[in-house]
Amino acid sequence: MLFHADVWLPSQLHAFMPKEAIKLSWSLHALDALKNDRYGCFQPPLFIHPKEARAVEIEFDGKKVTKVLYRIRNCNSYDLCIVVMPATGVVKTAWANLVIDTHKTLDASKYVKP
Repeated sequence: MLFHADVWLPSQLHAFMPKEAIKLSWSLHALDALKNDRYGCFQPPLFIHPKEARAVEIEFDGKKVTKVLYRIRNCNSYDLCIVVMPATGVVKTAWANLVIDTHKTLDASKYVKP
């Protein structure tokens, strides 16, 4: 099941979300994506602190969260979007978004609704 924060996140999902910092293990693809991002080259963080990040997209298999797209502030102009497998800390991909990007092109049909 795939959920998006701007579509619907069931309150029960919170119990399955990581609470502690996640040590990140960057895949070569994810490192390359940050190095060659359209907005410039960004330094990959070593950890994600869920309390300081926004969980934008969450994949849930009915028993555990299998993937989270976190959005974290990088600087005044850019946020980093980082797709993490929380059980392992593996980063599948990452990219920068403008802080002012409001995702007007979000396709809500891809996500679970109430």
